[in-house]
Amino acid sequence: MLASQNSTFEIPILCRWKISKEKLLAIRGNEDSAIFSDFFVIEGIPNVKYRIGITHFCKENKSALCFGLINSKEQSNININVSYKFSIPTADNIFGEKDELKTEDVHAYRTYIGTPDELFDPANNFIVNDYLTFVMEAILTVPKVKNVSNIQQSKCCKLGSKLWERDDKDFVIIVDGKEIKLHKCVISAESLVFERMIESGMQESKESKVTIIDFNFETVEKAH
Repeated sequence: MLASQNSTFEIPILCRWKISKEKLLAIRGNEDSAIFSDFFVIEGIPNVKYRIGITHFCKENKSALCFGLINSKEQSNININVSYKFSIPTADNIFGEKDELKTEDVHAYRTYIGTPDELFDPANNFIVNDYLTFVMEAILTVPKVKNVSNIQQSKCCKLGSKLWERDDKDFVIIVDGKEIKLHKCVISAESLVFERMIESGMQESKESKVTIIDFNFETVEKAH
C-alpha cells in the first residue's frame, strides 16, 4: 500500500510472528545467537527486502527484537526513513531502549526487551502456551519511484477510485477507534503482509478486521 506525500511514498508494514519456546531455548546461552524469519519483498521498493527476528547478546545479557532492511547491489544506499514499534500482545511491557546500524546495504533496528531470564520468566507473559508472539509495525518513507509512467499512474488511480466508490468492501482497519473499509482482494494484492494475514486463518482473517496501534488515523488513512 502506497501513499504519496510530496516527493515521497509511505509504505506501512505489519508483521506478526510466533516462535516456539523450544527454538528460543536452543539459542539461549549461545554467544550472539539469533532466530530470523524469511526475507520478504517490500511492495513499492524494487530490490529491497526485510526480515524480523530475535537476538540474544550474551556479553550484554540482553534480548532484542530485530527488524532488518537489506538492499541489493543494484539498489544500494537507498534513502529510507523508518518509524517502527515492536510489541508483545501477551505482555504489558513498554520497550524503550533501541539502537540501529546502517550501512549502504543493511539497515538494522533493535528494540531490547530485557534479559533472557526475563524473557523466559512466566510472570512476564512473554511466552504463553509455549510460544513467543510479537508484532512489528512500521512505516517506511521512501522517495517516489521515477520509472513509473504518468499513464500507468493514471490507470491505477482511475481503477482505485472506482473500487473505492463501491459499497462491497469486506475488510476493516481500525485506528484510533475509527474504521477504514477496504477490499480484501485489493489489500492482498498491494501487500504481501496483509495477504498472508488474510490467508493464515488468524483472528484478523476470521473477523475480517485488524487494529493498528502506534500510528494515528491520518497516517494510516494516507497509506491505504
